[in-house]
Amino acid sequence: VPLYTGMILPISLMGEALALAGATAWAAHAFALAGMLVDACAQLLAVMHRWPGGNLWVPDPSAVAGMLYALGMGAAAVLWLRARRRLGMGLLAATLLVWGLSVVHERPPGQAEWLAWDVGQGAASSLLTRGGKVLVMDVPGPAESRHNGGTKVAAGLRALGLAHVDVLAISHAQADHMGGAERLLAQERRVGQLWLADVPANHAHPALTRLARHVEADGGRVRWLARGDRLSFGAWDVRVLWPPRGATPSSPNDASLVLSVGHAGYGRLLWLGDAEAEVERAMLAGGIGRHWAMLMPHPGSRTSSTPAFVDAVHPTIAIAQTGVHNRFGFPKPAVVRRYLAIGAHVWNTADGAVIVRWAGAGAARVRQLQGPPPGRRDRALQWWQGTL
Repeated sequence: VPLYTGMILPISLMGEALALAGATAWAAHAFALAGMLVDACAQLLAVMHRWPGGNLWVPDPSAVAGMLYALGMGAAAVLWLRARRRLGMGLLAATLLVWGLSVVHERPPGQAEWLAWDVGQGAASSLLTRGGKVLVMDVPGPAESRHNGGTKVAAGLRALGLAHVDVLAISHAQADHMGGAERLLAQERRVGQLWLADVPANHAHPALTRLARHVEADGGRVRWLARGDRLSFGAWDVRVLWPPRGATPSSPNDASLVLSVGHAGYGRLLWLGDAEAEVERAMLAGGIGRHWAMLMPHPGSRTSSTPAFVDAVHPTIAIAQTGVHNRFGFPKPAVVRRYLAIGAHVWNTADGAVIVRWAGAGAARVRQLQGPPPGRRDRALQWWQGTL
């Protein structure tokens, strides 16, 4: 910042003034010097990026921290202009120290939250516990995009005061569920665990193999899960309902990792990936039981959400994660009617991210962030605006 504001910007403005005055030769020299300084700054930042702590993601600062920072810096500037420079420098250093400490620390939510993100056509949801643990299920989008689902989920978590992921679970190896995983890893301090379905197709998949190596290289753990496995996530218990270990289904959708996550007093959540009718029948045979809320499988396609399955799960909340005016026509009207027929409240993230907050046992509030602003970058920051 000092290099840009103290040197590069003034030289660039000088070059612009010289160009307007007709001194094009001198203007060219000024712009060339500014360009050299920009390049030097870029190289310096690249070196600093490799230092310990040189790449540290932090939560978005709170409004209170922002106001205190502005007051401290303003007071330091006034003292400097009044020739009380030693006191001004001391206040400047203290402001930067307090600011740095405040933004580095995460701000865990005061209540459990479940978020179904607005990521276009694809699945991405996050469970946040009161203790600040984060479970992310799926992150979609084109892997080469800088603003795919991974970027959007990371930005959303930072807006909520969190800069890490304890568990990243990938339902199956398709772009609309895992395309943003690398981008998510690159924009978090750490990802503690990666959960994958223990099927041969996943072990052989290049993108999943690369993702697993990335997590392990950063000190994380890869867990291969199959039907019958039980895990804990803070005070929440996790049951793996599908697939059987070593399964080789004909459709990659039917290898989806299906998780049932529950907490005493809050009910159970159901994540189904793109599991289709055959998988639903198998889970019905095993006695799947009711769930308070769920993401529509595949999401709202006629291949899934069979009448018998919808009736057995009997959710109070059913969320479809679809893109606005998507070419598939998801969620299909007939599928939506099945959920409405059993009394479920149906939400669609095409209309904005859906947030469930539990104030206490059995007390949940559901709301939707309406009207995301246009543009990929603005959409990635919509959660910040919705949580102010």
